Amino acid sequence: MPSGKEMAMRIVAVALIGALLALAACAPTAQRRGARALDEQSQAPSAQAARWGYVGGKMVTRPDAAVKNTQDKAIYLNEHYSMTAYRIPVANGAYAVKLHFAETYEGIKDVGQRVFSVAIEGKTVLSDFDVFKEAGRERFAAVVKEFQVEVRDGELTIEFTPKVQNPEINGIELRAVHKGKPHGAALLINCGASADYEAKDGRIWRKDQEYQAP
Repeated sequence: MPSGKEMAMRIVAVALIGALLALAACAPTAQRRGARALDEQSQAPSAQAARWGYVGGKMVTRPDAAVKNTQDKAIYLNEHYSMTAYRIPVANGAYAVKLHFAETYEGIKDVGQRVFSVAIEGKTVLSDFDVFKEAGRERFAAVVKEFQVEVRDGELTIEFTPKVQNPEINGIELRAVHKGKPHGAALLINCGASADYEAKDGRIWRKDQEYQAP
């Protein structure tokens, strides 16, 4: 007959085995939850797509603009100008934001004729920004600016403040960031466009739309 000490050791061993089995059973569930959460994050930019959009401004298309510095000039043929913001409902977290610009307005012929600032989530990311100057004193030249931001209020907000002339933008790319790198599907907005557009790389740029407040 086992001693009291041996019985105690057996009880501890049985309890430990039971705990390990329970942990093993839970692991796949935890992995599935993690994968699902990551998948939800990767799809976050396109969530509530009916609501994202511009606030104010006007749209224009210049179909004959021969834009340089890009493999897909069609993105820059459409322009949204004089808007105050773009608002995009997303899950809270980190995001990579690319802003696409090209000066295609015939009224801009020199540095300083269109100057504006851009803030994302309340932080100024472009101050006294001059697309013409940034493109090397050229019209019809693409300029892309990329930033990583943190969203904590369920909505990514890009704000535009004019200084000279009106702010303008041609495209917005938004992707969730995981472990410091862009991850998953992107929301692509062709600012000023009246129809969706399939780029040469097969990605679909969404037509412009007005923001719908909740």
